[in-house]
Amino acid sequence: MKILLVAPDISSKQENHNDFIYFSSLVNKPSKKQTGHKLGVLPLALPTLAALTPPEFDVRIIDENIEDIDFNAPVDIVGITFLTCFARQGYELADRFRDAGVYVALGGVHVTMCPEEALQHADTVFVGEADDTWEVFLNDFKRGRPRRLYKPEKRPDLTRLVIPRWDLVKNEHYRSNLVQTSRGCYFDCDFCSVPRYVGPLRNKPVENDIKEIKATKNYGRVPGIHYVYFADEEINVDKINGDRQGFRLFRVYLL
Repeated sequence: MKILLVAPDISSKQENHNDFIYFSSLVNKPSKKQTGHKLGVLPLALPTLAALTPPEFDVRIIDENIEDIDFNAPVDIVGITFLTCFARQGYELADRFRDAGVYVALGGVHVTMCPEEALQHADTVFVGEADDTWEVFLNDFKRGRPRRLYKPEKRPDLTRLVIPRWDLVKNEHYRSNLVQTSRGCYFDCDFCSVPRYVGPLRNKPVENDIKEIKATKNYGRVPGIHYVYFADEEINVDKINGDRQGFRLFRVYLL
């Protein structure tokens, strides 16, 4: 079976608000197809889900900011993830794939907050972190009994080492590698989606962080230069304790 994991074009049909323009300028906007310049980063969810996919599936990752999508290509499942500010384009992609007869699964922050809305554009939606529910869904799909909604019973175990599939990413088009050493946040701010999406702060083991950083070095963007973007809400809050282990991450990065 063939799976296509898609990052929507974030420069298309978005609301023209100053806060969105500022955020997009920090991440990816405008698209490489428009300017020819490198992008910021690829959403970490896509290569992570690819790493969690059993080898019997043929997985491909496509970033619409880099290349056009062939909606007629033979594929069994399309997975799309997006933030609220990119939901319009994400839903348009989902609708086009469904019109072509492809099974569509949606996930991410916006889908978690608005699952009923997302179900209008998808066959299956994922609420919350999909680390433990993705493979359950794939097994259900193989048996011909996929559910409409998947939600984990508990937070994923971050002590399990998962190396994202950077080999499936066209890394030369991005400015930075992406590493996440923790999920969640100490705080519970009313205006923030983080506590609702990934919950309180949970750290990955430092040894796993080091392995993830080292794994990205095979996919540097510019010869001789290696950038890492740490996608944490509260990087090293707990890791820089008495033994100051957290600083080992940066030593590894510099080596």
